[in-house]
Amino acid sequence: MRKLFYLLSFCLTALVGLSQDRGPAQPQPVFLTQSEMDKVLNSSFSNLATGNKNATEIVNYASLDPTAAAFTLKSTFPFLTGKNKKNTSLNPLDKLEQDQGRFSYLGIALSGNLLDKNYGTLFSKGALNSGVSAQAQYNFACGKRGYTFSPGQLEPIAEAKDALFANYRKNVNALEIQVGDSNFLATRRNLALQAGAAQNRLQKARTNFALLRRRIDSLGSAIQAHPEVTDDYISAQKDLANYQSLFDKARAGLDSLDSARKHAFWTTRSPRQTALDEQLKKDYDSLILKAPFLKMDFLWFTFSAGVGKKSFKTFDATVPFSSQIGSNSLVTYNGGFAVNYIYIDKVKYHTFFFTSSLSYFRDNNLASLSTTEVDQTKKIVNSGGDTTRTITSKINAYTDPVTVYKATNWTSNFYYMVGKDPKGLHLSPAFSFQDNGLTLSNMTVGFIMSFKSANKDQPIVNTEIYITGKDIFNQQKSSNGLWNRSEVGISFTVPVNLFL
Repeated sequence: MRKLFYLLSFCLTALVGLSQDRGPAQPQPVFLTQSEMDKVLNSSFSNLATGNKNATEIVNYASLDPTAAAFTLKSTFPFLTGKNKKNTSLNPLDKLEQDQGRFSYLGIALSGNLLDKNYGTLFSKGALNSGVSAQAQYNFACGKRGYTFSPGQLEPIAEAKDALFANYRKNVNALEIQVGDSNFLATRRNLALQAGAAQNRLQKARTNFALLRRRIDSLGSAIQAHPEVTDDYISAQKDLANYQSLFDKARAGLDSLDSARKHAFWTTRSPRQTALDEQLKKDYDSLILKAPFLKMDFLWFTFSAGVGKKSFKTFDATVPFSSQIGSNSLVTYNGGFAVNYIYIDKVKYHTFFFTSSLSYFRDNNLASLSTTEVDQTKKIVNSGGDTTRTITSKINAYTDPVTVYKATNWTSNFYYMVGKDPKGLHLSPAFSFQDNGLTLSNMTVGFIMSFKSANKDQPIVNTEIYITGKDIFNQQKSSNGLWNRSEVGISFTVPVNLFL
């Protein structure tokens, strides 16, 4: 039965990805600019954000899960999207095309939770059973992704794009006629002066070196009586090597400049031309804004790494009294890789998002344990021995054995959202293969509702009602049935329009 469940889960993963009919490929005359793609992704993922730390949404949010007594803050921003900006030999038109739709985002998530899910401990003086963690995700894609526009929009977009680029070329050519030759000559004149100065110093160094060489030869064996001559000779030898290097660099600069001029690679980014480049990007943004796409899909990959710390109390009645209550901590870590896919259809108002991740982590079994309230009483007797007072404190401690393990974890998340005010389904099977021999299988099923602002196309809050079946095949030999091992909960997530 367990093997059948694993097989069905993996098959579901594959079939879900293949079930999306994107239709025949169409030639795309344009691609979204970086800023427009940021807006599109933020808008789409804002409806999907539910605070799931295993998901790879490109979005910013704050999430609270009262059932799990956990919160998460996540920030995502473009990362390494301008790696070609320093390539001054690249034609700005080619650069604009090349930089469009670059999918490279870094996500940082900070999480905290009460391990025992006991809110009462927040108001007590005892130590909390708590955990904190930080997670980094780098999302990247290979190549540009597809966008589908309305057939009636394709020709006007292409025509407007051609006109925009033609006007840019006209303005750049006019600017180059004004400043191109003068800037080139000024740069070459400066390099020629540097080469001339280095050549003069080199000639003097050669003359001085030759004179010292002849003097050493004339002294013969008497050179030992004149150590200052030897010192001057060594110094002259260093000067000669230094001035030769300066001259070679200046000469190489001139040759490179002349070669660039000969092959029409010479460009100068004056403030006026930089302004033209920036205006081109703004005009192109405006063009795309007037032509909203109908469908879009992305396939991308994610590298993730995280670290955390758990602090918790334990109680063991079998050890000496002074050691029965223990304060413990554990440093956890994880690292992994994920494959992700999103398909957005603005015609039918549905969004499909799928992610499958494989990770390796270190943790302990506190998630499957419960705490016991331990009363600790301290008796105080006055000096006369006739008055007694007691001070009682309550400590929530784990009484079952706490074990640390390392595991390989495979998790998938499937989201399907429909409607202008999106509502949808969330499925998440997870398998943990632990080094202690346990193989735990969990399944989460959730229903998501996205509540939008009346004035903006931006969710105010996303609510997910979910049920998680834990250790479905009861590998931990619990006396509780599957329903009693399951957790029913609700989470609230507030998307934030920040960085994207």
